[in-house]
Order: sequence, then structure tokens, then C-alpha cells
Amino acid sequence: MDVTGWKNNYTYGIRVGADNRGQYFIKGWSYVRVELDGEYHKFNLTKSFWAGCPEIRDSDRQHFIRDWLRNHKRIDWPENETPTAKLIPVEGRKFRLEP
Repeated sequence: MDVTGWKNNYTYGIRVGADNRGQYFIKGWSYVRVELDGEYHKFNLTKSFWAGCPEIRDSDRQHFIRDWLRNHKRIDWPENETPTAKLIPVEGRKFRLEP
């Protein structure tokens, strides 16, 4: 699925969008695992993920998505030019993020 970068102040994430959320995510999930450069990381899905803000976000203590964006030279973007990526369903609640 096509996804875009997301940021809010110091928090980074991946916006999956409402259509992808409905197609690839199960409402009961409280977290997903995303493979970033060969390593899986757990991301909690917030209540807002299901209520209109469909982003997989870094937490206050983890910055895996921010670091992935930086490593792939996608960390800074002009307004209205968010970076794109592919979020590939692997199995169940596991996904792989590719540039």
C-alpha cells in the first residue's frame, strides 16, 4: 500500500490513510509490528488511529520511524510534499516499510 510521511512537532510517523486502514488493519488490533531495514519494531495504535488519524507513530521513547526517514533522506520535506513509501503486509499484524 502507498503511505506518506507524517510529523507533528517532534513526533514522526507513517500515514496509512482511512482506505488502507479499512483494508489492511483489523479494528481490534492495539499494535502492529513494522519491519524497518530488516528489523521489526512494535508500534501501538492509538485510539485516534481508528477515529480519523490513521498514522503509525513513534512514541515519546522510541524514534524508529524518524530514524528510518532520516536514513532514507526523507526526514525534512516542504509543506505539501510529504515523502512517499510502501507499507507491505507480511502476515497478520506484521508489515514491512520500503522506500
